[in-house]
Amino acid sequence: MSDETRALRIKDPSNLSKIFTILSISIVIFGLYAAQEVLVPLALAVLIAFLLAPVVRMLERRNIPRGPSVIAVVLLTFGVLTLIGWIMFHEMQSLAGHFTEYQTNVKTKVDAFTSHLRFLSRIEALGHQAASQPIENLTRVEVVQPPTSPLVLLRDTAGHALGTLATAGIVLIFVIFMLIEREDVRDRVIRLVGRGRITVTTQAMDDAGDRVSRYLLMQSIINGTFGVCVAIGLWIIGIPQPALWGLLGAMCRFVPYVGPVLAAVMPFLLSMAVSQANSWLMTAYVLGLFIVLELSISQFLEPILYGSSTGISALAILVAAVFWTWLWGPVGLLLSTPLTVCLVVMGKYVPQLEFLDIMLGSEPVLEPPARLYQRLVAGDYEEASDLIDEFLATKTPAQLYDDMILPALAMTEEAFKNDRLEESQRQGIVEMVSKLIEDVPERRQAILKKGDKGDKQTPKTDANEDGQTVETLAHGATGVAPQQKVRVLCLPAHDAADDSASAILSQVLRLEGYDAKYVKVEALAAEMMDQIAAEKPDIVFIAAVPPDAVIYTRYLCKRLAQRFDGLHIIAGLFGAKSDPEKLATRLRSDRVEKTVTTVATAIEAIWQIAHTLIVARTVSTPSTPATTETTPVGAKAT
Repeated sequence: MSDETRALRIKDPSNLSKIFTILSISIVIFGLYAAQEVLVPLALAVLIAFLLAPVVRMLERRNIPRGPSVIAVVLLTFGVLTLIGWIMFHEMQSLAGHFTEYQTNVKTKVDAFTSHLRFLSRIEALGHQAASQPIENLTRVEVVQPPTSPLVLLRDTAGHALGTLATAGIVLIFVIFMLIEREDVRDRVIRLVGRGRITVTTQAMDDAGDRVSRYLLMQSIINGTFGVCVAIGLWIIGIPQPALWGLLGAMCRFVPYVGPVLAAVMPFLLSMAVSQANSWLMTAYVLGLFIVLELSISQFLEPILYGSSTGISALAILVAAVFWTWLWGPVGLLLSTPLTVCLVVMGKYVPQLEFLDIMLGSEPVLEPPARLYQRLVAGDYEEASDLIDEFLATKTPAQLYDDMILPALAMTEEAFKNDRLEESQRQGIVEMVSKLIEDVPERRQAILKKGDKGDKQTPKTDANEDGQTVETLAHGATGVAPQQKVRVLCLPAHDAADDSASAILSQVLRLEGYDAKYVKVEALAAEMMDQIAAEKPDIVFIAAVPPDAVIYTRYLCKRLAQRFDGLHIIAGLFGAKSDPEKLATRLRSDRVEKTVTTVATAIEAIWQIAHTLIVARTVSTPSTPATTETTPVGAKAT
């Protein structure tokens, strides 16, 4: 690469913006790490302020001044936390006094457990062998540790205690001032960050506040439920002080991932101590209790409640926990989810940080056609099939084709035209699409049968005038088969993608009761003309997929107009983004009665022609009463 090319790339505004963003993020991460002594208490205070703000507002609505309301709520909260800590310490101390009674049971169980580990016995045998060797053959290094002075021990203990108390005091002061001056703090943040963007900044702050508040509420409910279940379960099992362990479990679960393990340690050890020396049954019960509760909450409740309340994906929560723990230690683990919520909100409202919302958010970042196209490009037939099943769970086949498969085919053709796909890749995608659409009716029927057994995701169904239950289609018509068939022949305009579109439309028409067939793309134009002459269809539908749909559709229309008079022709340019009227103008053919861009509008256009044909046949048949007029599939009663 020449120096001139490098200079041009550096001068590119988009590259400069990316470099600036990366440097800014690096500086922010370094600042978060370097200033953690100040930022950690501040972040804790913000989290507690979010939790206590609704209570303060409730007191203010009862005409209690803000100052006394804040002081009362904060002191009550910290008082309750201190009381809980003292009770737990007292119970732990009381339990420790009885631990000597359980020492024999613990020792017996540990010895029985370790005796079954062969590698430990081997290590012990090697140790005896080394001890029997002459002393001069061994190299011994003894490190003599000087006795710890009581003053040094007192100094270290007092230092840790004073540091914890100082941090708690700073957090307490921050919380009080944030609650009292919350409007002023909000205004200053808006003035600092939102100069000229007051609306966006206010929306971002409200969004972040709502998400964090919902997260804390959901977490409090889930953790409280976990603690109650733990206490009840341990009481049934027979573990001493079950309420203490339930309370400890509820508090430990506020620490993501590690908390449940910490909550289970003490009950697990205590079950070993209080049970009989030769019995592991109580220990198994305790272990099973925590495993069942944690799996039930983490696999079922949390993904639903946390994902919807925070807007963060499950993987992002795990990555955030690792990142913030690395940055700020255990406190970072505790604050990881609320802090990540703020990052996702920033990515949602700040264009330069949009990648945060994409990487961490729970909302799908690809539309259904793009998701299917990605699976097709990767050659992953199984995942593509799963996507179609997922879509069919709530949509009809016509909607599946309009909203997913045909747009994916259009994306394939556009990528091929722009040399982003090779011919072999394009052919492989079209073949996979052909396989996927073959059994769509069978998949649909399987979903409907499942819906009869109580599946609430089954699409809406209606009843016709005869009391038959029929599926509501995308265009609002019902699938009642006509007594007088209307024959439709679908022609692919040019290539394999058009062939798939033609097969799709003929399949949907057959499901609706039409006598529909399609001609394979391998047939030449002359062969198509001969088949039309032999089949004598009522309607010919030309199916095409952009970007070259208009050219080949116009050619077929010209051939049809030259050979057949009175033939009803409809052109379907599936996936085209232009207006159908403009597309009809580009076709430059008076013989095309309708130009459509979706399966739903194609069915509607075919119904309009079919309705006219059936009415004409009914009138021209003297022996047929007027009341026997039938409505073709897709028709609305008139």
